[in-house]
Amino acid sequence: MESERKQYVLPMEAIIQLMEAAFSQEGSYDLVVTGTSMSPTLMPGRDMVRLVSSEGRKLRRHDLVFARRRCGGYMLHRVVKLHADGTATLNGDGQVWLEDVDEILALAEAIRRKGKWISVDNVWYRLYVFFWAFTRPVRNSLVSLKKWLQRGGKKG
Repeated sequence: MESERKQYVLPMEAIIQLMEAAFSQEGSYDLVVTGTSMSPTLMPGRDMVRLVSSEGRKLRRHDLVFARRRCGGYMLHRVVKLHADGTATLNGDGQVWLEDVDEILALAEAIRRKGKWISVDNVWYRLYVFFWAFTRPVRNSLVSLKKWLQRGGKKG
């Protein structure tokens, strides 16, 4: 049984400092998911990601990365495309739009979903990610259909 840990809400700059310190000491940093942009894969407050520094690592399409937005914010999104100039196009699993970033700070090596750690190299996880990425053009319709089915086919 996993012991209960206290969770604290910190300013993002403090999290970045803790993350960088963890990368240099332990090698990884566990980040609690706080937003909904990665749902249904990751849910806020329930799930976590184990991040490692992206420095010196070869990124791949569909990798889950922690990046700095061009406007200064941060996000945990999936790589859609890597560009020759070192920038990347990202997308959240719960979104249909794309966003370009210049700086990727960390790469997820595992996710903790419903209390269970899953390597991002797990074959079932990779298949799920491939399928979900394929659905991006019709994702809003799929989510609406799921909600409609959950209501028993009734308008809500």
